[in-house]
Amino acid sequence: MAPLLLLLLVATSRAALAVSFYGDSFVELKIAESSFLTSLQLRFRTSKPHGLLFLAAGKKDYCLVELHSGHVQLRINLGAGEQVLHSQSGFQLNDLFWHLVELHHKKDNIILIIDQHYRSNAKMAETLYELNDEHKIYIGGSGSLDVPYLDSAMTNFRGCIDGVLFNQKEILTSLRPYNSLKNVHEVSLGCSDEFFAGEEEPISFFSSKSYVSFPLWDIQQEGVFEYALQTSAQRGLLLYNSGQKGDFIAMEIEDGLIKAYIGKNKSRTQLYSLKSISENKWHFIELKFTAEYLQLTIDEETVKTSLASHSKLPLLKGPLFIGGIDDSTRAEVMKLELTSVSGKYARGGSFQEGEGELITKTQLLVQMLDNKVFQYKVTKSPQHGKLKLINLSDSLESNDNITIFTNHDIINERLIYVHDDSETMFDEFLAVASIKESGTSVNSDSDTEHLSVEIRFNISVALKNDEKPVRVVDKVFHVVNNGQRLLTLADLCYHDPDSDFDDGQLLYTRRGIPNGDLVLVNDTTYRLYQFKQEDLEQKQVLFRHRGASYGRFVLFVTDGKHYTSSLLEVSASDPYLRLANNTGLLVQKGKEKTITIANLSVITNQDIRSDQEITYKIFSPPKYGRIYVNNLAMDSFTQLDLKRGCVIYRHDDSNNLVDTFNITVYANAIHLDVGLHVHVYLQSHQHAPRIVHNNNLLVEEGKPVKISKGKLQVVHENSSPSEIVFMRDIDDGNIQYVQTASDELRDHFSLDVTNSIQAISGIDIFVDIIPKLIPLEVQNFTVIEGGSKAVMEDYIKISNQHFTGLNCEFLIIEPPKHGYVENSHFPGIKLTKFNRKQVEQELIFYVHDGSENLIDNFTLIANNTEPWKQSLPQTIFVTVTPVNDEGPVISKNKILRVWVASVTEITVDDLCAEDKDSLPSELVYSVTPPSNGHLALKSSPNKSILNFTQAHITEGQLVFVHNGPMSGGFNFQVTDGLNFAPRQIFSITAQTLLISLEINKGLRIFPGSKKPISAHDLKAVTNDVANTGNRTITFTVVHSPKLGRLIKTDSSNTTQDIFSFTQSMVDEGLVVYEHTQIEALGWNGEDSFTFTVSSPPATLDLQVFHIAISYDINRHDHNSHLLANTGAVVQEGGKVIINKMNLDASNLLVKLPEMERSMYEVWYQVISLPQHGIVVVGERNITKEKPNFSQYILNKFGITYVHDNSESFTDHFTFAVWLNLKSKTATKPDTDILEEMFNITVVPVNDQAPELKTKRLHLKFLQGDTFVVGPENLKVEDLDNTPGEIKYTIISNPSNGFLAMTDNLTVPVQDFTQADIDSGRVWFVHDGSSSSGVFYFSVTDGKHRPLYKLFNLEVTPVSLVIVNLTDVVLPQGQTSVTITYVQLSATTNGKNTNISYEVTEPLNYGHLMIGKSYYLEE
Repeated sequence: MAPLLLLLLVATSRAALAVSFYGDSFVELKIAESSFLTSLQLRFRTSKPHGLLFLAAGKKDYCLVELHSGHVQLRINLGAGEQVLHSQSGFQLNDLFWHLVELHHKKDNIILIIDQHYRSNAKMAETLYELNDEHKIYIGGSGSLDVPYLDSAMTNFRGCIDGVLFNQKEILTSLRPYNSLKNVHEVSLGCSDEFFAGEEEPISFFSSKSYVSFPLWDIQQEGVFEYALQTSAQRGLLLYNSGQKGDFIAMEIEDGLIKAYIGKNKSRTQLYSLKSISENKWHFIELKFTAEYLQLTIDEETVKTSLASHSKLPLLKGPLFIGGIDDSTRAEVMKLELTSVSGKYARGGSFQEGEGELITKTQLLVQMLDNKVFQYKVTKSPQHGKLKLINLSDSLESNDNITIFTNHDIINERLIYVHDDSETMFDEFLAVASIKESGTSVNSDSDTEHLSVEIRFNISVALKNDEKPVRVVDKVFHVVNNGQRLLTLADLCYHDPDSDFDDGQLLYTRRGIPNGDLVLVNDTTYRLYQFKQEDLEQKQVLFRHRGASYGRFVLFVTDGKHYTSSLLEVSASDPYLRLANNTGLLVQKGKEKTITIANLSVITNQDIRSDQEITYKIFSPPKYGRIYVNNLAMDSFTQLDLKRGCVIYRHDDSNNLVDTFNITVYANAIHLDVGLHVHVYLQSHQHAPRIVHNNNLLVEEGKPVKISKGKLQVVHENSSPSEIVFMRDIDDGNIQYVQTASDELRDHFSLDVTNSIQAISGIDIFVDIIPKLIPLEVQNFTVIEGGSKAVMEDYIKISNQHFTGLNCEFLIIEPPKHGYVENSHFPGIKLTKFNRKQVEQELIFYVHDGSENLIDNFTLIANNTEPWKQSLPQTIFVTVTPVNDEGPVISKNKILRVWVASVTEITVDDLCAEDKDSLPSELVYSVTPPSNGHLALKSSPNKSILNFTQAHITEGQLVFVHNGPMSGGFNFQVTDGLNFAPRQIFSITAQTLLISLEINKGLRIFPGSKKPISAHDLKAVTNDVANTGNRTITFTVVHSPKLGRLIKTDSSNTTQDIFSFTQSMVDEGLVVYEHTQIEALGWNGEDSFTFTVSSPPATLDLQVFHIAISYDINRHDHNSHLLANTGAVVQEGGKVIINKMNLDASNLLVKLPEMERSMYEVWYQVISLPQHGIVVVGERNITKEKPNFSQYILNKFGITYVHDNSESFTDHFTFAVWLNLKSKTATKPDTDILEEMFNITVVPVNDQAPELKTKRLHLKFLQGDTFVVGPENLKVEDLDNTPGEIKYTIISNPSNGFLAMTDNLTVPVQDFTQADIDSGRVWFVHDGSSSSGVFYFSVTDGKHRPLYKLFNLEVTPVSLVIVNLTDVVLPQGQTSVTITYVQLSATTNGKNTNISYEVTEPLNYGHLMIGKSYYLEE
């Protein structure tokens, strides 16, 4: 048999939903499969007698299931001729009920089953049995498939199809197209209601895009169209049929009336109904026309009009449209100027990605001819997203999840739909559009004021592959030493969260395996480097061990777009058999219970291909029951029997309630002895326990309380307390509730109580908590300035039930700052404490001290000594109502210095009055007329005033306008309305403002260029030195430049002509002279402009600014004397044309007399070639031997610079340019030449992948050390990227420490750059263990595929070695001897070289002394 290959048809556990097919729908899947076995199962429901259900299409082989005259017909050809099977002839299947179709093909036998009851079968020819469907599989229609065995008249299916299983693979689990493998056309999820509409059911048209079309309306003698209509719409198209040569029939609603048209030879006749039909009631309507008349009947009323004599019936063509028209007909109808066809429709929209998208007027808009504004009210919001309005202003109005919007919002592109990023393909919202009310009008049209349209806006969501695969099974893979074992989904499994992705299509790619290999299960010589998850599911992947007992290897997993990686750990050992589950068994007396793998199962590292290979043999049977397998008494069974639920323990109904049996489990040559305990319960144990007590607990905050059986008691008639969960512990006083959370007054928890047979769930235990602190609550109050107020119970409360009636003291720990608290029986005595009863008796008062402070506060605590409790400090804030008892005080009165004839602001630094209990706006100045000018407000400087407020001064509104003597002033007095300040004099002195032109150097500029005028070129100053930064000096142009213009540049680099400017604009470089009259200029020229200067009240007479223009002057923006030498930009490895826009020396000609210029031409010679490319002129390269080209070549063709693809960022060539007589050969002269450089900027291309330069990824360090990871340990280079652009990511962290950055060695990092490594910022921090480790990382430049590597971390253990250990000799007659390093010394490789010695066994006949001569003391 040929191997089976099936793409996209992958089994899944997701429940399939019905799919709707609409007559032109189909699903197409590309496959390649060959099999002797074929199975098909599907369900369908339809009212149509014909339609293709399923087609497996090969070149010659095929399997076709279709509805034919209401019966299922199978046509199948396996290469030896077609066989046809039919369902039962008397049984019609187009009855809108679900019907199940099953097809089974095995070798020469074919069986067709309908609804699991009706069966047909046939025998195939004996030559070929295989179905080779080499093309595709089709559901519902054949698309564009063109094969000879398909009838051209075959009808697509219309209805619902569900549960399509082809060879046990679900087909319709996803409706998302998949590259070239899957095509989905005009289908939708779910079974649509439209298939079940009866002939008498009305049709709804929810927008002007809705319509029904019928074939050609064949009219013989007369045309009649009858229907019933219910609508509230004021306008809408009801009927349209086009005809030949301008003929047509139409009917529409206009302003609630029905209007009928008949068009003939470009003339038309129209007829109105007499009554409105837009009141949302049913109306009978008949349209009738002949060659003589047009007649319209609405209910009982008929209107009729005659047609022109000798006319004929219209010659109709095309479909008859009801309720609307399609897009291709819309333009034709709009030419007829029917009022109903004006763009009122909701088209729906297609959206992506968890993203937002505008809803445009082409998708949703309701309009009328009078352009009234429609408002949309959302009656059903989207389920998988939100409607939002883009906020175009700084309004604080919330525009999130809106329910109302208007036509303006749609037209101005403010309405957006934002998807919630869920894995959904469809959304919708419903809205009612109505005319937006803008106030009533006398002439308002009452018929249109209540116009509304119901709209359903459909949203199609294009799913995106935005989720990475996630590992869902992550464990060590166990295998026998030098053995093999299948790798399955139980060992390794990933899941892709994208809802339309089949996990079986996840692709695994593995790297080198240090202790084994992956091979194909049916061909162990074939090494697997890539496999799919479905291969794991189908048990096609075999691991073969060799080498080390432990290893791990890298796996890359991808869904075709996203990549992820992980490590699979492999552990090899001797073969074992271990117990996975042994829960025992609970069975009712005299009954039986199934033993499953949840009760009893084992695991092994052996190559077990089937659960039948694991056998359980009973060597000690149960005493009070028997074991049955498939209802037969047995003494052995398999793990497969346990999985299938075939193993049963049956109790013998004896009074013994405990049983045991022993088993030996065998897997290959390994066995394991297991004992299984059986607990037997009585019938009465099935009665639930009974709750006797369930009372609230009372506990002090932060303390425990025992739960006694007086608080909680549960009993059972046949169970002791020890058999009821919790009760024995409660009876013994072992259970207590410990209160832990602070500031809580209530708590509760739930318990489940069981006697192991029946349970009571959700017993709620409620806890009342006595607060640790007295819950003191305070309230702020208000008092009049200098007055008092009683401290009431409402201001100081203790409301908790556990403190009711508690007579506590209140201690004032922070007294008031602007008053005090007193007892009214002892006035004037400041209290530091008072009690609760005094507050209740209203004896405690707050007394204000009469100061101008408007806020005061004091802090107190509640205290009680009997239960010894206190409250937290609480602060009472007192608001003071002010009393006007303070007079104004003049705090500032300085001489005001002004300029002659100026307008000067009077500030608070010049004149200021203050009042402790009045606002600045309440302080009013009364003044005498000033002797040298007048006072005014800044908004009206010419209007003299004699009264103003301090607020006018504070807000910068008061000005003095000078006029007259140099010295003067005015008298003034200030009042707050009740009190007056003494009268004072305000003095004013004036001086003359002078302006001068400090710098007027003029400007030097290259012809045709722009250059800013700076402060080094032009600067005016005044004698107002103290106010230089705030004074504006204005230049006004009287005569503009003749050869150019003055312009202003802004931050967006736009320019505009200017005729005045300020000194600050000059200082900022914003004033630019642009030379424009290049043609009128020779080699040199001069321009100028005249101007005046002013800074009110000073002015300066007419001045001249000179501008020198010459090709001898370097351009300020290019170091060139040529008309153009801009350089060029080229992409790395690319080429660029250099033309007159880049290089132009034609300005050299202007050095010649005008009569001679035509005799010369401009020639160039490259005297220094580019280093990283070539210059091409025409078909030749510029070389040292042929270095010349002309301006003519540049102007007409250009020259080309070609980059050499090196990693260079700049290049250049140097050239000489001169004027050459056209009559002479171009030869560079010795004089009169100009040499310049042409610069080339190279835009780099990231075409080089990062390259690992480190030979060995390894770091050796001392145990417990912290070590820098430098470029000598880890170095990746990329010619296209800087070290800062090469990014490392830790995929698997080190097992013996972590990586950190130098600025914080306590925080692990997952990402860093090569620049971090090069600068010594990346460190490895060891955890102190003695084991070596690795970390797994990726490195990328952000464009190319990452490199994945392992970095080894080798630990050198800290060692201590005794190097000298000799006997100490004590000479006779001496009592001491010095021990030196000669007798005892040690060395270490540790960082700390200070070695300490600990005496573990003391001397028997002496003792050690540490003296000054002790060697280690140094």
